[in-house]
Amino acid sequence: MSRSGPAVFLVEDEAKVRQALALMLGTYGYEVADFASAEAFLATDAPSRAGCLVADIRLGGASGIELMQALQRQRSLLPVLLITGHGDIPLAVAALRQGALNFIQKPVDDDVLVASVREAIARNEIDRRALEQRDEVHARYQRLTGRERDVLRLVVDGLTSPTIADQLGISIRTVEHYRAALMEKMRVRTLAELVRLAVQHGLDQELQGRG
Repeated sequence: MSRSGPAVFLVEDEAKVRQALALMLGTYGYEVADFASAEAFLATDAPSRAGCLVADIRLGGASGIELMQALQRQRSLLPVLLITGHGDIPLAVAALRQGALNFIQKPVDDDVLVASVREAIARNEIDRRALEQRDEVHARYQRLTGRERDVLRLVVDGLTSPTIADQLGISIRTVEHYRAALMEKMRVRTLAELVRLAVQHGLDQELQGRG
């Protein structure tokens, strides 16, 4: 199977159902990797891949909910869609509260499943981009010197250059030098953008330890 794009990871222990769903999703252009058990799925690198997971809530080994919980422990970004029988609705509702994106009742309506898969893959793409951006911002932050981080903390707190200079015991010109350097390293053009970036990615909380 190609690894160039997102995939639908299908976990279903009934072979005929699994094959039928995989064939149907394939006709809609999705790359499908199917598994007969949660354990078989977890033994691969699929949890770290792009796409979404479609799993029956009742499986021969670990259940669909237990599989979802295993993904959460691994910090996988895969959205989870559960296939449920009529008697599984209370379980499915509980799974939604625990983080499942949606559930689809049996007999599975092709249009409903495809629409849910489309939504799940779009959500996964957004989440993966956000994670990549967060990692990039934190990598930039790690390149700051200790003094640049001190200045950043005080800038985020809303202090002016004269006040920062007074608190750090340095000249205003030195504060401006540090501020220009950290803005270049953080790849921002304005103070507003710098503060927004720090808050959005939790750097403000990390900086409080320097107070």
